[in-house]
Amino acid sequence: MTPEKIRKAIEIYRFQFEEAGVNKIDYPHEEIVHSLSNVLGHCYSMLDHTLGFIEEGRTEEVLRWLCFIEGCLWASKIYPLEDLKIIDVRS
Repeated sequence: MTPEKIRKAIEIYRFQFEEAGVNKIDYPHEEIVHSLSNVLGHCYSMLDHTLGFIEEGRTEEVLRWLCFIEGCLWASKIYPLEDLKIIDVRS
């Protein structure tokens, strides 16, 4: 996946979080998450960091974080898996 396609996927997810009124949070990594709003808020905040990783050329980290976010979106019943497969290849 090219950096441009990753940026497009990130923008799609960012729009979804904004439309849903999700607030960005940096959830503590050592704690178990207890609410969907915390999961989504943490994923929303991860998008900014992921864009930074693209600029730094940290492709492996970008893909790992993007996969984590997509897994959370699927588990949170925001997107079905089929839609997540399509998002990262839209032109």
